[in-house]
Amino acid sequence: MDPKLYRDRAIMAAISSAKDEMIEPDQYRIDAEIDWKLQKYAAVYAEYQAELKKNNAMDFDDLLVQTVKLFQQFPEVLDYYQEQFRYIMVDEYQDVNSVQDEIFRALSRDGNNLFMVGDVKQSIYRFRLADPLIFTDKYEKYAFLPDAREGEPVKIMLQENFRSRREVIDGINGVFEVCMSKNSARSITTRTRSSNAEVCMRTRAFLRSLFSSISAPTRTICAARPKRRPLPSLRRSLNSCTRA
Repeated sequence: MDPKLYRDRAIMAAISSAKDEMIEPDQYRIDAEIDWKLQKYAAVYAEYQAELKKNNAMDFDDLLVQTVKLFQQFPEVLDYYQEQFRYIMVDEYQDVNSVQDEIFRALSRDGNNLFMVGDVKQSIYRFRLADPLIFTDKYEKYAFLPDAREGEPVKIMLQENFRSRREVIDGINGVFEVCMSKNSARSITTRTRSSNAEVCMRTRAFLRSLFSSISAPTRTICAARPKRRPLPSLRRSLNSCTRA
C-alpha cells in the first residue's frame, strides 16, 4: 500500500471511529460500497482484528466495545455490576463518546442512578471522537430541579465561579457569546476585580473583535497532539494488505 495514499494515522482514526460506532469489519466493508479507499481501510481493519485475535490482544477501543458486548450478551454479568454501584458520577461528560455513554447507560439502569457533570464549552476532545452532543441532548431533555416531576431526571445549573476574577469571567462570557450562542449559560463570580482590570478589559475587547472577524465555523479550530508510532499489529496489517 502506498504510504502517500494510505497514512497510518488516517487508517488508525478510521478504525477507531468504526469501533466507536460498534461497526465490525464485515459491516465496514459493506458500508464502504464502491469507495476504493474505504475498501482498503476495510481490508486493513479485518487484518488488524485478525492479528489482534491471533495474539490474544485488544486495543483500547476493543476494551470499550467488548464491555458493551459483554453486557448485551450476558445479562447476569450486567446485573452483577449494576449491584456493585449504588450511584455513579461521571465528570466531564461532554467528552464521552457513544461507546462510553452506552456503558454508563447500562451500568446505571438507563440513567436511573447516574449523576453527570459537564460543560459543552469545555469540550476539547472531539479529535479523540468525543461527542458533546451526547451531553447536550440529555441537558435539553431534562427539566430544571424545581420543575421536574418526581422520578424524572433533572438538571442543576452550576454557574458560580469561585476561582476567577470578575474581569476574566466578563471577558470569557463575551467570547462564548460570539463563538456559541447569545443564550449560552453565563458564568458569574463572587470575586472582585483585580488591579489589572484595565489590561484585562482590553484583552476582552481584543478577543471579542478577534472572534467577531472569524468567518469560518469555530469547529474548524482544532487541537494537536504529538505524533505516535502506529501499533505494531497495525503495521503488520498494513504490510499484509500491500499485496491486496
